[in-house]
Amino acid sequence: MKLIKAEINGFGHFQKQMFSFEDGNQLYFGRNEVGKSTLYQFIQAMLFGFPKKRSRKRDYTPKDGAAYGGKLWIELQPYGQVRVERFRQVDRGKAKVFLGEQEGDEKLLAKLLAPLNETI
Repeated sequence: MKLIKAEINGFGHFQKQMFSFEDGNQLYFGRNEVGKSTLYQFIQAMLFGFPKKRSRKRDYTPKDGAAYGGKLWIELQPYGQVRVERFRQVDRGKAKVFLGEQEGDEKLLAKLLAPLNETI
């Protein structure tokens, strides 16, 4: 799997933020509280769903009422580019998945990511 782009509408302290990922290995570094872990949690939430309130260590719900969620573009072999959209307020945070002209849901996303899952 290759990360292409993340568009965060609202997640933690990020609002209307765009991240582009380059080919090859990348290193995100910075001082404490600049958003390294928040970006990681966003990617995990886009792929596997928002964490349950009782199991999450930190609350990433935007404090200003912005739409909680965003979009993630990934490349998966042999499928090609996939866009995952997930917003807490839309369909209880379930994913919308776009693969070319095909639109799917959580089941399609799980199939595309297999054998990768939240525990692996």
